[in-house]
Amino acid sequence: MIRITGITKTFGVKRVLDNIDFHFVPGQRYGLVGANGAGKSTLLNIITGLEEPDGGEVVRPKQCRVSYLPQYPNPQPRTTVLDECMSGDQHRDELRRGMLSAGDAMAHCYSIQAQEKFETLQALARHEDAHLLDAEAHGLLSGLGFSALDIGRSPLEFSGGWRMRLELAKILLSRPDFLVLDEPTNHLDLPTILWFESKMIQFAGCLLYVSHDRALLNRLSTQTLHLRAGRMACYPGGFDRFLELSAQQDEQRARQIQRVSSEAQRLEDFAKRFGAKATMASRAKSKLRMAERLRELETEWSEGQPAGDRSIAIRIPEAPPSGRTVLRCAGLCFGHDSPLTESFDLTIERGMKVAIIGPNGAGKSTLLRTLIGERPPLAGSIEQGRDVVLSYFAQEQAEVLVPTWTPLKAVLDATPQADPRTARSLLGALCFAGDDVDKPVSVLSGGEKNRVGLARLLSGSANLLVLDEPTNHLDMPSVEVLSQALGQFSGTALFVSHNRDFIESVCTHVLAVTRCGRAGFFIGGLDDYQRSCQRMGFPDVLGSDVSSSTVGTPGKDQSAPLVQPSPARRGEAALLRKELTRVESRLAALELEKRDVEAKLAACSHGEYQRAQALGADLTRVTSEQSVCEEKWLELQERLETMDR
Repeated sequence: MIRITGITKTFGVKRVLDNIDFHFVPGQRYGLVGANGAGKSTLLNIITGLEEPDGGEVVRPKQCRVSYLPQYPNPQPRTTVLDECMSGDQHRDELRRGMLSAGDAMAHCYSIQAQEKFETLQALARHEDAHLLDAEAHGLLSGLGFSALDIGRSPLEFSGGWRMRLELAKILLSRPDFLVLDEPTNHLDLPTILWFESKMIQFAGCLLYVSHDRALLNRLSTQTLHLRAGRMACYPGGFDRFLELSAQQDEQRARQIQRVSSEAQRLEDFAKRFGAKATMASRAKSKLRMAERLRELETEWSEGQPAGDRSIAIRIPEAPPSGRTVLRCAGLCFGHDSPLTESFDLTIERGMKVAIIGPNGAGKSTLLRTLIGERPPLAGSIEQGRDVVLSYFAQEQAEVLVPTWTPLKAVLDATPQADPRTARSLLGALCFAGDDVDKPVSVLSGGEKNRVGLARLLSGSANLLVLDEPTNHLDMPSVEVLSQALGQFSGTALFVSHNRDFIESVCTHVLAVTRCGRAGFFIGGLDDYQRSCQRMGFPDVLGSDVSSSTVGTPGKDQSAPLVQPSPARRGEAALLRKELTRVESRLAALELEKRDVEAKLAACSHGEYQRAQALGADLTRVTSEQSVCEEKWLELQERLETMDR
C-alpha cells in the first residue's frame, strides 16, 4: 500500500508538514484529525498527487487504484445522474458501453465477425463485472438519497450538495484500493450518514479521511492519525481512544520536560555558585555544558507540545424569560404548493431544546421558517408565547451578511453594546484568529460566513434560538463551545443538525418529520427516540431503510401530496394522530413539571413543612395526570396500529 517518507511542506515561514513518515496498511480505516490549519487537507493533496511536497516522496504501487473525493463537482457531467455515476469506473463503463454497442451492431447487421466481437466483449465484461455496473450504481445512488426518478435527470438540475453526493457515489463505484475523503459527510443527512458508515465499514481497501464528526471518527476509524506542529502520530482506535492516549502521552512528556528543566536548573545553579573558584572551575564548566544540552533537549521536546487547546467557554446573553409556553401550533400543516406533513399539534415550552430530525426533503428547514413566520402555514395556526425574543440562524449566511462587513463589524452590528474585546474572544472561539477578524466578508468561504453568522447569533440577546445546521463547517472544539453554550442557555432552542454528538449533548426533545407525512414529538435524545419508535410503531427516520426508501426529489424541500386509502379513513387517522400528538405534548410538559417539583421538594429545608406538604400534593397530582395520559396514549396508539394493518 502507499508509503510516505520525509514529507515536508512550508507555507511562508510556517512549516506545516515536518519530515513525516508513514506506511498505510490495507484494510485499515484512518481518521486524520488536527486543529484548523494543521495541514490535513495539504497532506491529502500530496498523497493523491494534487500537490507536490517541498521534500520527501510518496511511494504508490503501480496497481494501487487511488480515489479522492474532489472539493467541487464535475462542471461538465454526462446527461443523466446514472450515466455520470457510472463514469466513476471508467474501465468497466467502457467495457459495458463497448459490449452494448457491439450488441446493437450485431442486431442491426448480423455477421459472424460481429457475433464474435460481441461474445468476446461480453466475456470480458463478465470477467470484469462490467455487467453489474448499472445495478451497483443504482444501489449507491439509492443509498445516498436519489430516487428512481432522480437518476434520469441531469446532474445540473441539482444543488451543489446533491452533486457532491453524486461525486461520492462515483468514487465508491470505482472500487479503489486506497480511498481518500475530505469531510465526506458535509452534504449528507443523518440517515444517509448512517448508510455511509455501514458502507465504509464494509470497504475492503484502505481508507484515509478527514472529518469533524466525532461519532463518525469513533465508529469508523480503526486508527487515528493526529497532525500537530508539523508532525504526525498514530493511535489505535477511534477519536475518544486517541484523546485518552494522547492525554497520557502529553502528561508523560510534561513530566519529562519538568524533570529535564529541574536538572538543568540545578546544574546552572552549581556552575554559577562554584564557577569562580579555581579548584571547581573545570567541574563547573562541565556542569554548564550539560545544562546547555539539557536546555536544548527541553526546547526540542517542548516544540512538540500543544500550544494550548482551545478551552474558551462562552455564555449566550439572554433576554428576560419568556412565558411558560413559547410556541403553540394547532392543526399545523406546512410545505410549498403541497403539504409535507399531515396536520399536527405542537407545544414548545420554556427551556426545551428541540432537535428536528428527518431525511433530506422532509421539510426540516421549511418547518423552521414556518415556525418563525418567514413562510405562511398551509393550514392551522402558530401562536407565539408571551415575551418571546427570537433569534434565527439561517443555513446560508451569505444571504444575510453584508459583503463589505468584517467579522468583527458583523458581530458588533448584531450587538452594538458589545465591546470589541469580547467580540474578538467570541470570534476566536469560532476559529477567527489575529487579522482574520478584519477580512471583508466577501472574501470569506461559505464555512467562514456561517461561523460569522453563528458569532452574531451568540452575541445577541434572545430567549428563543432557532438554528438551521449551526455546526456545518465547524471543527470539533467549536462544536463543543457551541454545545456547552446551548447547554447553559436557560432559554428555548429549536435546531436542525446532522451532528449526532451535538444533538445528544444539547437536546431534551426530538421532533421527527418523515417523508411519508408524519410528525412526532419525543422526550429525550436520539437513543430515547429510537426506543420510542419501536414501542410506538412510529417510522424511525434514523433507520437505514428510511434513507433509501423514503427519499424524494433532492435539492429542495418538496414532496408529493399525501396519499392515503380513502378520505374517510384519512380523516379518522389524521384526527387520531392529532390527538396522539396533543397527548405526547402534554406528557412532555408533565415530565418537565414533575422534574421542577421534585427539584423544589429536594431543596426544602426541615423547617419548611407546609411548603413541602404543598409540593408533595403537586407531585401526586402530576404523577396521577401522567398515568391518565399514558393510558390515553396507549389507547390511541392501539387504534392507529389497527387502522394501519
